[in-house]
Parts: sequence; C-alpha cells; structure tokens
Amino acid sequence: MHRSMLALAACALFPATALADDLVDNPTYQSWARFAVGATVEYRTVSDTAGNRSETIMVYTLTSSTAEKVVVEMKTTTIMAGQKYEQPAMPMEYAAKIEATALESNDPNIEKSEGSESIEVAGKKYDTKWYEVKTAASGMTTTSRTWMSDEIPGSYLRSVTKMEGPMTMTSETVLVSVKASAK
Repeated sequence: MHRSMLALAACALFPATALADDLVDNPTYQSWARFAVGATVEYRTVSDTAGNRSETIMVYTLTSSTAEKVVVEMKTTTIMAGQKYEQPAMPMEYAAKIEATALESNDPNIEKSEGSESIEVAGKKYDTKWYEVKTAASGMTTTSRTWMSDEIPGSYLRSVTKMEGPMTMTSETVLVSVKASAK
C-alpha cells in the first residue's frame, strides 16, 4: 500500500511538461540519488479499517546508486490482531529517467491541491510541500495528504489517508528515523 501511495503521489503531484515520448527526470530517483549508499529511512503506519487496527514498520535502504538507476530495499513488519508478520526484503529499482507520461494524471475525478508548511516529524522541523488528492467512486470518498521534503532520502515525511462511505478507513504514515549523509 505504501508503494502505491508513493506512485499515486508522484503521478498526481509532479506534473510533466514534456511530450509523451520524451524522457524526464524521475523524482523518486532524484530523491534517493543525492544520498550515499546505506541511507536508511524508517516509517510507521497505523491503519484502522472498519475497526480493525494494524501497524506496519517499513524500512527503506539505498543499496545501489548509479547515474542510470538507484536500488532501494524495502523491509516491512506488520502487526495485526496481536500477530507479527515479517515480509522478505524487496528491492525496488528507480530509473534516472522515465517517460513524461508516467508523471501525468489527467483524471477529471481527482481533485488536487498543494501548499507549503513546516511540520515536526521524528523530532525535527522540516519545511515541506504538501499535496492533497481527493477521489470519489462507488459511494466512497478518499482524501490523502502527503508531506514531502528534499532533506531526506525518498522525500516522504508523512501521509494521512481517510476513506469514507459504506466502509471507513484511516491510515497515517510517519517518518520515524533517518540515517543518511549526502554524497
């Protein structure tokens, strides 16, 4: 789910201005490539879906960085109904350049807004850009706000998602720690 939120945020929030066949800088690549290999960020997500609570710890580590791509390893541990579930590490590759169309979102059913705000996360104050996406379909309304900062690998600081309708869901992901140095 976290990976999908990042993809949605990237598509909805970084509009491309190049032609469809043109390659553009990949914001995800850029957000990791300026840090040294070994950079690590940890997040905690707390979700409540129709009264069922879960907690997930996600650790992302930059394992490789070249001019063409970065590789980020993701490890997750979820606690649900008192049970702990650990997932095997999953490598994710992000190319330095991507097609401009990968960043475009022209869906008329998506309301987008953005702004700037200073927030405190993991004991540090960050100047952020926030992006909000609101969708409605099949009687459900989903609103997600994401705060981003270039000061950390991956840029992702916090996200709050609320789904309302016949079923309710809330989810908050927050940065817990950062261990990184610039290249």
